[in-house]
Amino acid sequence: MSEDKKPKMETEWLNNLEVTRFSSEVLFSRNRVLRLQDMDIAALKDMAIKNRRKAVRLCTHKDIDAVVHEMFLVYGKDMYVRPHKHLNKAVSFLALEGEADVLIFDNAGCLVDIFPLGGYGSKYPFYGRLEENIYYCQYVRSEIFVFHEVIGGPFIDAENVWAEWSPEKQYLKEGREFLERKIESYKTRSHYDR
Repeated sequence: MSEDKKPKMETEWLNNLEVTRFSSEVLFSRNRVLRLQDMDIAALKDMAIKNRRKAVRLCTHKDIDAVVHEMFLVYGKDMYVRPHKHLNKAVSFLALEGEADVLIFDNAGCLVDIFPLGGYGSKYPFYGRLEENIYYCQYVRSEIFVFHEVIGGPFIDAENVWAEWSPEKQYLKEGREFLERKIESYKTRSHYDR
């Protein structure tokens, strides 16, 4: 991305982390050596709860042009993640706190798999990875879900495909209801019991 097209970002501090705010939900770390502590995650959780969509992400990579994107994400229970897929990029998740289901869809919008994630030491897997071109989203089960996500860069908007068969991300209530109907239908078909 050319320098004149990059958004101007102001530097601020989050505890001992120097960050720039890309949007109300996205922060970029400016620390050349980054150390995250409990208090940093607590600050991110506080930001997420106060945010309209109940979400915040701390990007630990330099900018959207980085070859590897590493992010710490915090989602509140009412967060709606719209189903989407990444063209030509695998993605992995490492759960740190709370529980969520990763919902896997086919191209027509049929829910074909659910795998739960939970923080290390929970009864659920704490790590998951998806290959490229798979529609997915997270459905938060606990009051808060904190996880680390890694995906290849650079960020190219055209390589992120939002599922046309799902509500847009600003429709939080409708989106959660949509996912709940998909989960109920899946449970009926597969005898899945969460």
